[in-house]
Amino acid sequence: MATSPDRGAVSVADDRAVSRIKEIFALINMAELPAMSPHVQELVSLASDSRASSDQLARVILKDYSLTNKVLRLVNSAYYGLSQKVSSISRAVTIIGFETVRNMACGIAIFEDFVNSGVERDGISRLMTRSFLAGMWSRILCGERRFNIQPEEAFICSLLRNLGLVILCLHLPDIYQAMEDGRSLGLNDEEAAWNAAGGIGAGEIGQEVARFWNMSDKIVAAMEAAPSLPGNPADEIGMLRCLADFSNRFVERICADGDVSGLFSEYGGLFGISPDAGVEMLLDCVDEAAGFSKAVRYGIGRLKIKARLVALAEEQRGRGSSAGSGPGVSAAVMDRFERDMAARLAGGFEPKEFFDSMTAGIHEVLGFDGVVCGLLRGGGSGLLCRFFRGPEAERTASLLEDEFRRPGGPVGGVVTGGRGMVCADGARAGFSPELSLRLAGRKVYLLPFRGGDGAAGLLFAHGGAAGERAFVLLRRMREYAGAALRVLAERGRQDG
Repeated sequence: MATSPDRGAVSVADDRAVSRIKEIFALINMAELPAMSPHVQELVSLASDSRASSDQLARVILKDYSLTNKVLRLVNSAYYGLSQKVSSISRAVTIIGFETVRNMACGIAIFEDFVNSGVERDGISRLMTRSFLAGMWSRILCGERRFNIQPEEAFICSLLRNLGLVILCLHLPDIYQAMEDGRSLGLNDEEAAWNAAGGIGAGEIGQEVARFWNMSDKIVAAMEAAPSLPGNPADEIGMLRCLADFSNRFVERICADGDVSGLFSEYGGLFGISPDAGVEMLLDCVDEAAGFSKAVRYGIGRLKIKARLVALAEEQRGRGSSAGSGPGVSAAVMDRFERDMAARLAGGFEPKEFFDSMTAGIHEVLGFDGVVCGLLRGGGSGLLCRFFRGPEAERTASLLEDEFRRPGGPVGGVVTGGRGMVCADGARAGFSPELSLRLAGRKVYLLPFRGGDGAAGLLFAHGGAAGERAFVLLRRMREYAGAALRVLAERGRQDG
């Protein structure tokens, strides 16, 4: 099983992505991040204070009558199986522990704060209810399988994994609607969010907000897109990252009537759960959550998730119990490819071999039908050199080079603006007639990159059955390509 690649040896930070995050926050509230209600801020502050006492926690929770009732309802649920009903917060802390109650209260308060924010109710209710169900599913899975993860940490990390989407929904509804439009055209969640936000992922937005709100390192880490599989189940952070990704994508696919088999091939072996068991567990979560609060009941109704789960469970029973999925082979291979490219970047790489290997890996490992990686001439007037893989990729590369000389085309706009784009259908991307015909019905990815001393390039890919993980790694390859140009520029200065 793969371990996380070491990206620290050479900086691959994308300054444009950092700049875009600042632009987005400027749109939200004059360069300030969005604020939580004072009560939620107090709970979050308490959650990150190692010196906080049980009495402090009880006092903060008791300030909100509704929150007090919800915490006690959850403590007295069948999940904990207590022999006697708990009627006070201080008693709950004594029985199930300070950290458990603290994380539980914090998660519930944040959920309620977002849902009651006063914006369009349906969108935020569906989004937060999906996250809430993912949190409950993660908590139950951890409780049953006894991983090296506290169940309540699994709950809050899974609940808050999509914080970036929540921020977009609440504070930048135009961007959120553009993301929803992209999904309706066939982009996956990660592609649609990245496209709508102008070249950054929703997870990156969520991480910045979480840091600003002083949330724990574990919560921030759990927002990472397409996390690498941990090499050891004792790797708590690695397991949390994968569990938060697994649970949220599982709930999202059920709500969208999507196929979950690939997701369980990716994560089922790591967490020891089959699709059948996952569906039954989520049904239990829906039943328990429906009695939690009016807001959650409303969200469940809007998602229509129970009917989908019941139909899926009956279908699974009809064909017999499925065996547990093995470890995510494709995910492990992708992780290995990234580690290899990171090692090449950190070593004394030869430019042609580096870019050729990267292009080959994007095609053969990440699964894109065609790939072109081009290094640009000064001023972006054309390709200085190009690397390509895939059927008829050489002709596609030639047509792509022609695009640099065509005014008003998408290639020139992407290179000049520095922001990438994903188009669900290449015929609608604005290419020349021949290139449009070649790319009709295929997703198209244009990702520019820049290095030192004005060096720049373009990473182009199309087609394939690439999912969220492949798209995230394609973006990382763009970062590695830019880092390689910076290394080469530094070599030139030292040699000159």
